[in-house]
Amino acid sequence: AHPSSRNFSMPAFTFSESLITQSQTYSQTALGYAEAGARDALTRIARNPSYVCSSPDPCYTIDMVVSGCSASNDGCAKILVTASGQDRIITSTGVAKTSTRQVQVTAIISTNGEITSTAWCTPGINCP
Repeated sequence: AHPSSRNFSMPAFTFSESLITQSQTYSQTALGYAEAGARDALTRIARNPSYVCSSPDPCYTIDMVVSGCSASNDGCAKILVTASGQDRIITSTGVAKTSTRQVQVTAIISTNGEITSTAWCTPGINCP
């Protein structure tokens, strides 16, 4: 090889790929937070089948990390529970840094006040 020619290789992971990976990680974390918030609301409904919590929106927030979403949106779930007849509709939004993900759960409540089934979906994607 000529002494002035050198081989330079590109790093296997470019800066933009690193940002995409970080964004995907935040998105998956936000989804996990949203699911945890929905499970919390299901627990509240199981304890009190007439539970509704729709005002203000969100009705309550669960901090998933020390700073939660109060200042820096590091991580939380924002939950809203509405009624549809006897059934309950849970909308839980997970926030992790720059990512936000949402799940919606319909809890079917029997006449004796028990959750008989749930239907999970993602608003704007596969919710009826």
